[in-house]
Amino acid sequence: MGILAPYVEVTGAELDKRKQRHVVVERADYVGNELVRVNAAGRPIQSIVTERADGSNDTHVFAPTAQASRNDI
Repeated sequence: MGILAPYVEVTGAELDKRKQRHVVVERADYVGNELVRVNAAGRPIQSIVTERADGSNDTHVFAPTAQASRNDI
């Protein structure tokens, strides 16, 4: 099991795969009881940054999901 990375469309002159890359940013703070996305090693993932050779980038943030139980109401 791993994480899902954003799709990067490559067309025309961008067919050289070295012109963009995905960088996985691990979460550095305490997770607690939050529902978070993890990688294959079980480490919580904060975001994935797509970097391109032209200097542009995209960031996909995996925000934690809150939980509630009947006792919390």
